[in-house]
Amino acid sequence: MSGGELLMQAEAAERLIDEAGRRGISVCLDTSGYGDSQALMTMARKENVAYILYDMKAIDDEVHKAYTGVSNKRILENLEMLATDSRASGKLILRMPLIKGVNDSEEMIRRTGEFYRKLGIRRVNLLPYHNFGISKKRNVGGEQEAFEQPAKERLTEIEIYFQNEINLSVEVLGDK
Repeated sequence: MSGGELLMQAEAAERLIDEAGRRGISVCLDTSGYGDSQALMTMARKENVAYILYDMKAIDDEVHKAYTGVSNKRILENLEMLATDSRASGKLILRMPLIKGVNDSEEMIRRTGEFYRKLGIRRVNLLPYHNFGISKKRNVGGEQEAFEQPAKERLTEIEIYFQNEINLSVEVLGDK
């Protein structure tokens, strides 16, 4: 379940999850974690929710605010809540979009890794930046800033760090 942020339509999302469960259908939640904590926990604990794809855009609050317009405080609190819940923690897959010069610095990656270690996170998807959203935004009358993905060598360094030092299962999705 995705689409925008599922927590913005939590009641409808929960009804859909329940109906899918009645039909024997498993569900994957895709969330930024920016929303109602109780609604997120209620959905995450449902038996037919198999995975929770959880975005981690930037561990640094100021960077997060600068690029998303909101604080990451609630996002980090919700992640901690899910990671410490026995019915939700095993479903978590962290998804990290990586943008050159924004969230790929050594300091930012290490802070993120230590946060993951503290929470007992086990899986992460690294998502090198792509520019697919630029034309979509233009098609609806807007403009989106273009960024670059980290160099292949930097992506490999980040992947190795998360695997070897934080002991995560890492998958790099998209171009590497």
